[in-house]
Amino acid sequence: MHQLYYRHTDPIGILIELINQQATIVLQANYKTWCKVDSLCINKIEQNLKY
Repeated sequence: MHQLYYRHTDPIGILIELINQQATIVLQANYKTWCKVDSLCINKIEQNLKY
């Protein structure tokens, strides 16, 4: 069965949070300048998106 996720991005489209249907944050990212990842918290999901 497929799970639906909601993407929350900043104004230029960079992923900040990914939330499932139960409103649980399953991925959360914080960035430094020039989109360098400062911290990444992955909970219960495999992230295969490539840009």
